[in-house]
Amino acid sequence: MVNFQKSLDIVIAEDDEDDYLLIAEALKKEGDVGFIHWVKDGEELLNYLDACDKLDNSPEKNPA
Repeated sequence: MVNFQKSLDIVIAEDDEDDYLLIAEALKKEGDVGFIHWVKDGEELLNYLDACDKLDNSPEKNPA
């Protein structure tokens, strides 16, 4: 049987770099993590999510 498990892309919103590094290390050890993106505050998080939403709704991704 083939395993089609996907890796996870994760965004961590954390203002302390040491805390971020601990979280990222733990996630990498415990799961199939593909990409970890770090933002330092809520404003950066909203900007990141907005940019992701714009990419997901681009004409190339959603042809008419």
